[in-house]
Amino acid sequence: MVATLASARLFLYKTKDTQYDEQVINQAKQLLDESISKVRNISHKLQPATLQHLGLERSLQAIAESVNMSGVVSVQYIGNTQLPRVADNAELAAYRVSQEVMANILKHSGAKNISVITDVIPAGIQITFIHNGSGMSQEMYEEQIFKKGATGLKNIVNRLKSINATIQFKKVEEQLFTTTLTIPLSEKTKS
Repeated sequence: MVATLASARLFLYKTKDTQYDEQVINQAKQLLDESISKVRNISHKLQPATLQHLGLERSLQAIAESVNMSGVVSVQYIGNTQLPRVADNAELAAYRVSQEVMANILKHSGAKNISVITDVIPAGIQITFIHNGSGMSQEMYEEQIFKKGATGLKNIVNRLKSINATIQFKKVEEQLFTTTLTIPLSEKTKS
């Protein structure tokens, strides 16, 4: 990965002394995209310290706080019930899917306001993302996961399957969309 980043740097450095060269810029972009993908894969395999020590609820709050610090999008975290600790693999999957959902909202929706609402329901832990941008319905989601390049959505599907969790996309009204994760409470919960 270091070599890929170094190569991208060289391509960009090359443009400093020459006129705009679209091919060189595109090569640098491709190398940077490749590096970003590699870093993303590595980071998804690591378990954040916040999650490990403080649990899913505090980790979701940290995501909201981090996005809020940008000053561009307002994120509100609402915890209706204190979330129980569940098996490590379930917490990690729920956290990573939540990160992916948040990243997709930020990247694709144009939302200015996002609410992250957590609750415990009979089916398990529920995490709902509500935003005022453009979004997708469940039908659109089910079509998108089979398209080439839908890596983030495919990651969501795989992570959810690994813990028997579900995701539901819903268009509530024009520019009001929800994404709801339901993570079953495992018999192997932490105390």
